[in-house]
Amino acid sequence: MQVLARKDALLANLVQTANLEDQIGDVINGAAGLKASMGRIKADLLTPYETMQTRTRQLGHIQTAADMLRRVHASLMCVF
Repeated sequence: MQVLARKDALLANLVQTANLEDQIGDVINGAAGLKASMGRIKADLLTPYETMQTRTRQLGHIQTAADMLRRVHASLMCVF
């Protein structure tokens, strides 16, 4: 009897619940899109950084080799 008396209120709550479920779905889809965008931005930033890091390491190796060659050259100049 009480259920029948509150039928309209219960139906309204049911509609509100369905609307909230739709909104939650929209929020979840938006969050997924945001996560995908962040992944692309991260890749766009990390690729140049990693390249720069590799080139910096290579430059350090080249400088070390150049220092060694200068020392060898100086040693050879002293011998001859």
